Amino acid sequence: MASNAHNTRPDRESVSKRIGVRATAWIWHRDRSACAHCGAALTPGRGAHLDHLTPHAHGGADEVTNLVLACERCNSARQDMSLAQWAAYAAEVYGLKVSPARLVKRASTPVPAALAGTGFHDPSARFGAEAAARARNETTSDTRDPRPSGTAP
Repeated sequence: MASNAHNTRPDRESVSKRIGVRATAWIWHRDRSACAHCGAALTPGRGAHLDHLTPHAHGGADEVTNLVLACERCNSARQDMSLAQWAAYAAEVYGLKVSPARLVKRASTPVPAALAGTGFHDPSARFGAEAAARARNETTSDTRDPRPSGTAP
């Protein structure tokens, strides 16, 4: 189960703030606004979380290939379990069929070329404090349409 440190981290900043607006929007799009674990429909600001596939406690980074959408129930219950531990726990407690391989495959979906250069186009790039700050600055000041030219809204 999770350590007490999971919920008591000082000066905790949200993951979405650390990775930036566009990266967060991409995750919402990629995960179809649904919990990656149970499939529950999610609405921003209403119990929706970004869940680390490899938790910070186990060396996981703030990068789009390590993050999926999760409902409050699944994210809170999982805490810092590995995907294999979570799959077993979710099956036993909630009757869910969580596939660690499917979660990893989902998170590995390539980021669209239209978002290249926004601070998260390279899925292997780690988001350190400097990169996250740069991505936040770019996304708040950039008013260009992120779609490739010639595409309809």
